[in-house]
Amino acid sequence: MISGLVALNVVSLLWLRYRADINNRELLVALTLDVAALTALLYLSGGATNPFTSLYLLQVTLGAVLLDAPSTWSLVALVCMNFAWLTSYYRPLELPQQGFADAFNLYIAGTFIGLVLDAVLLVVFMTRINRNLRDRDLRLAALRQHAAEQDHIVRIGLLASGAAHELGTPLASLSVILGDWRRMPVLASDPDLSQDLGEMEISVQRCKSIVTGILLSAGEARGEGSSPTTVAAFLTALVEEWRTTRPSATLYFRNAFAPTSRSSPTSRSSRRSSTCSTMPPRSRATGSS
Repeated sequence: MISGLVALNVVSLLWLRYRADINNRELLVALTLDVAALTALLYLSGGATNPFTSLYLLQVTLGAVLLDAPSTWSLVALVCMNFAWLTSYYRPLELPQQGFADAFNLYIAGTFIGLVLDAVLLVVFMTRINRNLRDRDLRLAALRQHAAEQDHIVRIGLLASGAAHELGTPLASLSVILGDWRRMPVLASDPDLSQDLGEMEISVQRCKSIVTGILLSAGEARGEGSSPTTVAAFLTALVEEWRTTRPSATLYFRNAFAPTSRSSPTSRSSRRSSTCSTMPPRSRATGSS
């Protein structure tokens, strides 16, 4: 009987090594086998008169914690039937005549040992179960936090994309109006107003480039200013824009790319905005390619 229990435990350990989780039915089968093994041991050692019948409570407690309600009640019914069966069918425990004269004191000692075993095993099992539950709760909390952060990022992206779409129309209107003003003779004849209009047009183009970059980051495109170009032309236009928006800074640039080097047909304004935005104002920079 003891060899069978050892073999059952070894098989259970090997089985758990290759399983990620255990369902309710598998737990019920394992606890049922434990109850059957305990019943067989009690049958061979006095039946219901054995003080270690209190170990049945360990199986019932574990079932109440780990199993669902129907499985737990079925385990309780099985324990009660086994105990009732042991009251009538058992092999009497034969004790030696020497040293075991007082059977009642022996029963009290066995009851005490059974109580200690119940208490120790319950504490060990409950501690491990609570630790596993806490680890599961921590993992679930981390997953919820990650999902909330992802949802927050998506909401920010949608807000930025919506704002970029809303800003596109007024920026286009401003660009048209400034172009009309620049062609007006009254304004074109005034150098100061012409300079102000030029700065305003540069600022509007800068805003349109930022809006285009936001839309591209969100996986959308405005569909304007997209054309194939060479690397040399792209870098030259990039440097010219940087110098125009930062007249007080100095940038040394030498373009060594071949004129036939092609860049991908992506929006030049969006790439210029994403590159120049990393350059701090009022800085002295040296660039070579």
